Amino acid sequence: MKRLKPILVIILAMSVIAILSITAHWLLQQNSIGVDFYSHYVAGRALFMTKTSPYLPEVTQVIQMGIYQRSAKPGEDQFAFVYPPYQLFLLLPFFFLSFDWAQAVWLAINIVLITIGVLIAIPRPPKWLLFSVLFLYPFSFGLIMGSIAVFLGFLVLLFYRNLVTPVRPSPALQILLGALLAWATCKPQFMWLYTVLFVIASLKYKYWPFLFSLLISLLVLVSISFWLVPGWVPQIANNLVAYSQYNHSWPTITSFLLLLFSPKTALVLSGFIFLAILAITTWLILSWWHGKFSTLPLFAWVGLATYLIHPNSAPYEQITMVLPALIWAGQSAAGIPKRALYWFGGIVIYWLIFILGRLPEPIQTIHDWPVFYYLPWALWMVVQSKRSIPNTPALIPYD
Repeated sequence: MKRLKPILVIILAMSVIAILSITAHWLLQQNSIGVDFYSHYVAGRALFMTKTSPYLPEVTQVIQMGIYQRSAKPGEDQFAFVYPPYQLFLLLPFFFLSFDWAQAVWLAINIVLITIGVLIAIPRPPKWLLFSVLFLYPFSFGLIMGSIAVFLGFLVLLFYRNLVTPVRPSPALQILLGALLAWATCKPQFMWLYTVLFVIASLKYKYWPFLFSLLISLLVLVSISFWLVPGWVPQIANNLVAYSQYNHSWPTITSFLLLLFSPKTALVLSGFIFLAILAITTWLILSWWHGKFSTLPLFAWVGLATYLIHPNSAPYEQITMVLPALIWAGQSAAGIPKRALYWFGGIVIYWLIFILGRLPEPIQTIHDWPVFYYLPWALWMVVQSKRSIPNTPALIPYD
């Protein structure tokens, strides 16, 4: 029966994906919503169908024509592809579909996966969380844009359950997780601090198959990338330089400091704050290693720190910050509604900010304001954990 259960789950998930894909395709017949996904789609077809580097100006031009119906103006998002080639490997099946079907299937898969991610990360989550997670704006916006941030959010939940919490995954699962984390490094600004945590956790629990798989998979992915696009490193560097010029993105903490100080002062203060964040992160990870700090508060801090250092960008990047709160809210007991209230409060605040952001003259950095909702919670989690450290349970086999 245990062997049959995963098969039934896969069949159910595939059936739901098929139904959602058909429904999404029917609803989106005259509309294309996956703007972010479209850039990956065009880049992938260029690489695998015509053997063209996805970083060339001609490919960027095709992306712009598909999105703007014209060439992008100076100062507009150029939508140039800025990921390593191996980011496209996992998306390969989509490049054989027409875009209307590719975006529908991608949307359906992400809806199902983020729901599965909640079920994996939280044993017996409350039903209200399963139904509401898609309405938290970072997830909603990520799904609409077709961003890989939603898929990475699923992977972070998967890694958290199997690598950070004391549940020993099977060697086969560890190998799969290592390969997935290697691929997830394609978006380093989203994953770098989480990756550090997952690697340290695997060292603590001696997950050698995972570490071996991570190293080998990363070497294979990078090697194949050089084989397909020998000059991808300087090409992606050029696109990143251009991106920084038209996007004018700063780390989140720097964006707020620029509202209060001159650019020079803001940058100096940002440097000190970044060093402080890294020092605190190192101290908390070491404390956790020695059993003097709890797992979920550490996860909350890592999620917050990731976003504070993250280059200021789209709201779906805030998935890094809200994932720990999702897990915490999902542990809410039936008679203790405070976690549910906090979770739904976040949903309301996000949509209020969305409305304010549609005003003729929106307030600068308004889309980053949710950080002030999650910052006190993350700090409270850290303080509470330092006051009372529960006994860390022994490793148990993965069931």
